Order: sequence, then structure tokens, then C-alpha cells
Amino acid sequence: MPILVLSEADVTAALTPHQAIESQRIAYTAVINGSGRLLAATRATDPATDALTFALTGMIRGRTGMAGKFGLQRRHNAEWGPSLQAFVLLLDPETAVPIACLNGTAITTLRTSAGLAVAADALAPSSARTLGVLGSGVQAASTVRMMATVRSLRTVAVWSPTQVNRQRLAKSLREELGLDVRAVGTARDAVTGSEIVSACTLSVKPVIHGKWLHPGQTILTMGSYEPGRLEIDLTTSARGTTFVDLLVKCRTQCGPLIEALDAGTITEAEVKEIGTVLEGHHPGRRNANEILIFHSIGIGYQDAAAGWAAYQNALARGLGVTVEF
Repeated sequence: MPILVLSEADVTAALTPHQAIESQRIAYTAVINGSGRLLAATRATDPATDALTFALTGMIRGRTGMAGKFGLQRRHNAEWGPSLQAFVLLLDPETAVPIACLNGTAITTLRTSAGLAVAADALAPSSARTLGVLGSGVQAASTVRMMATVRSLRTVAVWSPTQVNRQRLAKSLREELGLDVRAVGTARDAVTGSEIVSACTLSVKPVIHGKWLHPGQTILTMGSYEPGRLEIDLTTSARGTTFVDLLVKCRTQCGPLIEALDAGTITEAEVKEIGTVLEGHHPGRRNANEILIFHSIGIGYQDAAAGWAAYQNALARGLGVTVEF
């Protein structure tokens, strides 16, 4: 049987920021509107190597076939390339025949950053023009690109622990996007001067502290996908209203949410899935001073929506290589 193989370059060429963002609106609403199917996830960690292996599945009725992603994330991989390595396999929605194999690192980067942009668009004031990014890797770079798609950014402040890395990213994004992107000296500088703040780290200690926050901010995390990873502190959770991608998964895996629920700082009933805002069941931001928090830990519907969009666009544009399987 023929399978279309899409490299990292193919996936990136096949998904514009607008298309990636639209795919994630579909993914998040699938959690709420009943169109999502066969959502599953399994994972295992190795404390000795700080490695995480995972598998995700999901499909969206009427829009995608089944997508299955398998990957391994190792923090130390960042010394030579992306910390996450993965592939995404797409199956025909009618026959379940494998039809495409995609670079899962590219899909994950695009769908995660696009998902953050969807949440920011739903939760941040339409007037928000300042962005703070914590992190300087490929995910941080992609997040700036996606945020610039949903908001007319005036300034971007970038911080990461290594000065040369944050300066390199700021320079690269200035040249690429033509935005005022600055490397700042502390995490606090990135947080206090920004209306939208995105944590794109693998930190086990908070990089965002509640005492730094000011009314009206929107705080986004994507690296707090294990109980031991805490990109925000308990004070941040206490000061904000929390949204997530999928509550049943975040309740057991999202470090800051687990901490806040176990401490009684917030209750599970107060936590809402972002799809409820997109579907009009929840207002999202209720006033200009409210601090809103969104945690993304990743679900299979995201890979299905982004992977299927990339596959269809690649077919239309003649991208990729077809091999016999």
C-alpha cells in the first residue's frame, strides 16, 4: 500500500500559521461538541534520564481519519536538536489503511504553539499588543509566530536562562517577523511588561510567580505536562481563573493544576476546558481585570487536526514522497 511520507520541511510548508491555528480550534471544540473519537493516551517516564515516552490517538468525525503519535522527549536532546522526537501516522477514516507518516516533531511544535494562540485569542483582550515568552527553543519561536497571527504585536520580550540563547532567538525573530523582539535579563522582566505571557519551558520550578502579575494578564503554559513540572507557582493559580485543553487528563498530569487542586486553592468545578469558550458555553474573560490561565498538555485531537490539514495540503501541493509499505 502507498504511504505519503512528509518530512519536517514538508510539514512546515504544508501548514501556514493560519491553517495550523484553525486546525486547533477544531481540535479543542471536538472535546466539547461530541465530534472527537477514540481519544487515548499512554506515557512513561525514566527519572534516571529525564526521558518521557508517549503515545496519543484521536480522530474527529467528518474531518479527519485516525491519527496516532509516538514519541520520546529528552531534555538533553536540546544540546543538538529538538528535545522531542516523534512521528504521526494517519489512517484512512473508512478503511483504517495507513495513508501517511508525518514528522511528529514538526506537527507537535506547530499544533502546540497554534493551540496556545487559539487560547490567547479566546482569552486575551483584543487590544493586547505585548507578549512575553519564557524559553528560547523551537517551541518558543513557533509560539511567537502564532501569536503574531492572532494579535498585532507591538513588542515581544524573550527570556531564557542562557543569555546567548535568548539573544539569538530575539535577533532571529526580529529579522524574520519585523517585530520589536527583545531579549530581557530576567523572567520577571518578561512577565511584568506583557499582557500575554507564554511559558515554553520544561521547568520543574516556577518561572512565573503570582506576585509579579498585574490585572488583565493572560498566562499560557505548555511545558507543565507532568506532576513534577511547575511553570507557574501556587500564587499564580490562586490569582487567576484556569482553563485547560482536557480536564480529565490535566487533573492527573498537569503539575500546577494538581498542586492548586490538592492545596484547595481552586476547585475542579472552577476549571473549564477552552473548548467551552470556543463553543460559546463560557464567556472566557468576564472583566478587564481578570487574570486568566491556560494549561496545554496535549491531546490526540490536536495531532489529528493538524496532521490531517498538513496531509491534505501536501497532497494538493505535491509535497512529500510516496513509498510502498
